[in-house]
Amino acid sequence: MLALLLVLVMVFSVACSGGKTPAPSSDATSDSVTGETTGESSGKTAGDAETLVVGVIAKMNGDFINGFTNSSYDVAIKTLIGTYAGYYETYPTDEQGAFVLDKTVNAKEPEIKENEDGSKTYRFFLNDKLVWNDGTPITAKDYILAFLYYNTKAYLKTGYNSTPGDGLVGYQDYRDGKAKSFPGVKYIDDHTFEATIAKEQLPYFYEEYLVGSQPIPMHRLTPNLDIGEDGSSLVVKEGYQVSDADKAEFKELTEAKIADLEAELKTTLEEMEAGKADYGDDYEAEVAKTKQEAESKINEYKEGLNNLDAFDPLEVLLQTYALENTTNYRFKPDVTCGPYNFVSFENQTATLTLNDKFLGDFRGNKPVIKNIVQRYVNDEIDADLVLSGDLDLITGVIQGDKIEKAKSNPDKVGTVSYKRNGFGMIRFLTDLGPTKYKEVRQAIGYLMDRNIFVQNILGGYGTIVNGYFGLAQWVYQERADVIEEKLNSYTLNVEKANELLNASPYKFEKDGTTPWDKEKAVKEAEKGDAFDYWRYNDKGEKLMINHAAGAKEISEIISAELTNNGRLAGLAYNVVNIDFNTLLNALYTPDLNNPTYTAFSLATGFTPIIDPYYEFHSSQIGAQNLDRVNDPAADEIVLKMRNVDPKNKDEFADRWVDFQVWFNDYLPEIPIYANEYYDIYGMRVKGLHTTPFWGWEKDIVNLSLSK
Repeated sequence: MLALLLVLVMVFSVACSGGKTPAPSSDATSDSVTGETTGESSGKTAGDAETLVVGVIAKMNGDFINGFTNSSYDVAIKTLIGTYAGYYETYPTDEQGAFVLDKTVNAKEPEIKENEDGSKTYRFFLNDKLVWNDGTPITAKDYILAFLYYNTKAYLKTGYNSTPGDGLVGYQDYRDGKAKSFPGVKYIDDHTFEATIAKEQLPYFYEEYLVGSQPIPMHRLTPNLDIGEDGSSLVVKEGYQVSDADKAEFKELTEAKIADLEAELKTTLEEMEAGKADYGDDYEAEVAKTKQEAESKINEYKEGLNNLDAFDPLEVLLQTYALENTTNYRFKPDVTCGPYNFVSFENQTATLTLNDKFLGDFRGNKPVIKNIVQRYVNDEIDADLVLSGDLDLITGVIQGDKIEKAKSNPDKVGTVSYKRNGFGMIRFLTDLGPTKYKEVRQAIGYLMDRNIFVQNILGGYGTIVNGYFGLAQWVYQERADVIEEKLNSYTLNVEKANELLNASPYKFEKDGTTPWDKEKAVKEAEKGDAFDYWRYNDKGEKLMINHAAGAKEISEIISAELTNNGRLAGLAYNVVNIDFNTLLNALYTPDLNNPTYTAFSLATGFTPIIDPYYEFHSSQIGAQNLDRVNDPAADEIVLKMRNVDPKNKDEFADRWVDFQVWFNDYLPEIPIYANEYYDIYGMRVKGLHTTPFWGWEKDIVNLSLSK
C-alpha cells in the first residue's frame, strides 16, 4: 500500500520512474471495478473544440518529475507526459489494478530465470520503434538509467526521496555509495536489458512491481554519460573530456545551490528565533544542531567547488546534471515519452499538447484530444463551473451537495462513480512533538465523532473505516468480517481519552508535579474560549497539537470536535488552515528540531500494490515513511507480509490482517472516512470510464470531445 486536503489521491509509481512515492492530492469499486456513467447533452463548452479543461481544487506544486513533492494533481500531469508511471512501463496496471505486460513497449514476453544463488532474473526485449518526443530512439539504456542515476549520491543530495530498484541485487550498496556497479540491472544491447530480484527479497507478492521500469531520457538528462562495460554502471562517454564549459556550469549550479541552502538556513534560524519560547532550555542546543546539519550540506557542495580540478570527471558530470535536472527539467520537462508534451505551467494552469510520436498505451490506444489544460479552481464552485460549461471535468468529488447537484442536472453534466480505494484521515508525525506518544494519538481518536464527517461533508456518501485499507481492495473484500471483529472503532469517549493521557507523560498541571484533574477541566470548560487548564509533562511542556489543514469544511469540523472535546481532556488542539503546498512541505520535510505541525488533514488513495513496507518500515523514514514510524513490531509485520509467494493469497490476506491490527493500535493515522468518488464531466466529454485504479489521465486514450 503506497499513501489535498482530505481528498488526497495516491497514484502508482514503479521503480524506474522513480520509486514508490505517495501522492497527496485533493479529495474509489463496484463489483466489476467499473464506474457507472450517467448523463446526456449540453450547451456552453469549457475550452475550444480541441482542448479538454480539467479543474483541480488544490494548487499544483509544479514538480513535474518524480521523487520530490508529489501532489496528485502534479501526478496527473506527470503521468500524461510520461515522467510518472502509467505509460511506456514494462508492466503497467489495468482498470482493475492488475499488472499487464505492455505490448507496445515489449517486443515479446520477458524471459524469466531462477538463478542458482536464489535470485530471479527478468530479461526484457523492447520494441525498436519507441522514440522520445524529439524523435530520439528509446533504448534499454533509458530503461535502466533511473536505477543507476537516481541512486547516486549527487542526485540524492538534491532532496530526491524515492527508491528505484529497491529489492534488486546490489541496491543498498549502490545507493550507499559502497559499490560503483548495480548488478540488479544490466544493459545487454539497445533493445534488451535485465532486472534481477535479490534472493532475500523472494518470495515477493508483486514481482512485476520490483522489476518494472519506465524510461528516462539519457540523451537529455546525462548527455555525456554512458553505461559501463559491465552493463550495470555509469561512466563518462568514451573519449569525452570534461570541458571548461562543463566546469563553468558545475560552478554556476553549485553556487546557486549553496545560495539556496544558505537562504533556507537563514529563514529557519529566524523562525527558530521567533519561536524561541517553544524550545525552552533546549533552544541553544537546537540552534547549534540545525546549523551543523545545514552547514554540513553546504560544506559538501563548497568542497566540490574548492577541489573541482581534483574531482573525478564522472562526479563532476553527475553533480552538474543532478543540479541542472532538478533546477530546470524538474519544472519544465522538455524531452518526454508520454501521450502528451509539456507546454507550460503558469498561474496555476498546466498546458499540454499531443505527442505525435507516442505509439499507444499497453493496448495500443492513442489519445485524440489535441490539448489539455488543467487549472486550479475554487473548491466551493468547481461543480458549478462544470455545470456552467467553464470546465469539462472535475474528479474525486466527495461532497454530498455537489454530487446531488450534478445528479439533478443530467442535461448539463454526467457522472462516473466508484468506491474510493482509500480514505480520509488525520495523519501524525509519530516521532516528533506530543504525537510521538501512542497514548496521545489514541486519545485524539477518542475525542472525535467521525460520523459527523460522513454526514456533514459526504452527505451520506461514505462510511467510517478503522484501518489502513480501501473498500475496493480485494484483500479487504476477502477479510472484511475479520477486520470488523478485530479492529477498535475509536468512538467518542472522553473518559477513555483521559485514561490514555494519564498514562502518557502529559499527566500534570502547569507546575509539572500536580496530577491533572478531569473534574477541574469540566468546571473550567464552562468558560469556553477562556479555558486554561491544560495538561503538561514534568518539564512544564504543554500538551498542544498544531494541526495543518487545507479544506475549510474539513478543518472546521476537526477544530470544533477536537477544540471542545480536547478541553475536557486537557488537550490544546490548534487547527490552522494553510496552503496545500505549504502543508505538503511541512509533511515531507518537517523541522526535526521544532516541527510547526505534527498533525495533518489528508487522505490516502491506494495503488494496486498492497505493500505497507514503504510507508511504515523504519528504513523508509525520510523517504516514503512520512508518518516517521519507527516501531520494531511494524518492521517485522510488513516484512512478513511482503515475503509471501504470489500463489498464497490466503496467507497474504492473513498477514494483511495482522498489519491492520498493528495499525489500529499504533495509530500513526486516524482514518476518518471511506467514501464513493464522483467524477463530474460536461456533456461534450465522451467515453469516460474511470475506476479506483484508472484515473482520467490513463483513460485519456479513450476520451473524445463532441463537436
